[in-house]
Amino acid sequence: MDNQERIAIKNCINLLLDLKWHYIYEFHEKYRLLPGTIIKAVSFLESNGLGEVKGDRVKLSSKLSNEKIFILNQIQKTKKPDCLINHSLSV
Repeated sequence: MDNQERIAIKNCINLLLDLKWHYIYEFHEKYRLLPGTIIKAVSFLESNGLGEVKGDRVKLSSKLSNEKIFILNQIQKTKKPDCLINHSLSV
């Protein structure tokens, strides 16, 4: 998963944390995500058992195992951008 997809998934999770159903279009309205990115994020959540999709609505799964919660936590962590990994700041 590239950085843009990770951020999109992270934003989707943030919106879905209330465990309510949300229209997929809300991801575009709130975060200005592109349709392709939204589709990838929602597909990722559904295929990994993290989300449920019903038509044009999505919500976080209400039955999350410890493994699924671990995945959610890993996605939510801040990741250092690739362009800074091999560089250090000189003072």
